[in-house]
Amino acid sequence: MLRVDDTIDALWELARYRRRQLHCPVVAVTGSSGKTTLKTFLSRAMRAFSIEGSFNNYIGLPVSMAVTPRDTHGVVYEIGTNHEGEIAPLAQLAQPSVAVVLNVLPVHIGNFPSLEALTIEKFSISDGLDETGVLVCSTELAQSKFLPQGKQISTFGFDARATVQIKQVKQDRYSYSCGTELVEVNVPGGGTHRAETLGAAGAVLHALQRPLSNLDRVGEQLPIGRGNVHHVQGILVIDESYNANPTSMRAALLNLASRSVEGRRVAVLGQMNELGERAIDYHSGLARDAEGADVVFCVGDLMNSLYARLGTTVRKHFYSSVSDQLMNDLLSCVSSGDAVMIKGSHSFFWEADFVNRFVGKLNSQV
Repeated sequence: MLRVDDTIDALWELARYRRRQLHCPVVAVTGSSGKTTLKTFLSRAMRAFSIEGSFNNYIGLPVSMAVTPRDTHGVVYEIGTNHEGEIAPLAQLAQPSVAVVLNVLPVHIGNFPSLEALTIEKFSISDGLDETGVLVCSTELAQSKFLPQGKQISTFGFDARATVQIKQVKQDRYSYSCGTELVEVNVPGGGTHRAETLGAAGAVLHALQRPLSNLDRVGEQLPIGRGNVHHVQGILVIDESYNANPTSMRAALLNLASRSVEGRRVAVLGQMNELGERAIDYHSGLARDAEGADVVFCVGDLMNSLYARLGTTVRKHFYSSVSDQLMNDLLSCVSSGDAVMIKGSHSFFWEADFVNRFVGKLNSQV
């Protein structure tokens, strides 16, 4: 035990000390959605160290750095923000070889004056790069007027201009190409949003002069709560419960609608937090995508606006909170052959351990 004047300062000093001992590629990842999934993909593709969970703030990042093995061959850190001015100091602490801005979406937008301000905040991860460092972003973000100048850029996307170009082969199988390199892989969990996340991993590999074929190492498993699936009593349960924003919610609904099922598609949708003054519009705007499901459970006061917008083709339910009544009604609703997708902000299903309890109750049914 050490007595120090300030525990946060001491923690950051420990992180700086360990960073000076690392002689390997260091990748730092930020974005509005998918950071932990990308971190997981990269740690597998690079066979690098990363800490489990979303340790990405002013305490989480230095903890991640302090526990990094000194002899690791690579490391991936996650950097998050919900207020202006948070990312740059964390990036300067991490001093990455490659910095990734996965996306910029209206998440935590309630604490920012505009999406432009949020974009500037995300791009400030490049403040941690030295003159040899590489900034990775999508082709769309590479066109932004806020793109940092004087940085080496590696891009990913479905655009032909991308450094790592993505093409859908069929269903969940995508190709990734860069120059003469070409690799085809199954994207864990499917969907274009995860295909882009895997493309970002490919762009990092390219920046580190590693082969795209390393994407084969990613495998099929997703981090818990980010689209991993359970097969129980003939029912497919898709766990998207870790968090939600309008873009990831729409992607999850499209993924559910595209699935081939014998029974019904059931969407259990929790309220999305920290969306600012447009929160009601963001929720009601999901109606068209939600109508790709047969049954929709809307949970949380803001989800009432979506409930009101859903048409008569959908069997719909509303609950103000994650309750025993919701659990019982969902259990009564589903049957063999159905697909159930559960998604909402962290404080809804994830903190209530809803998916694990739901799966447990399904297993206990005769």
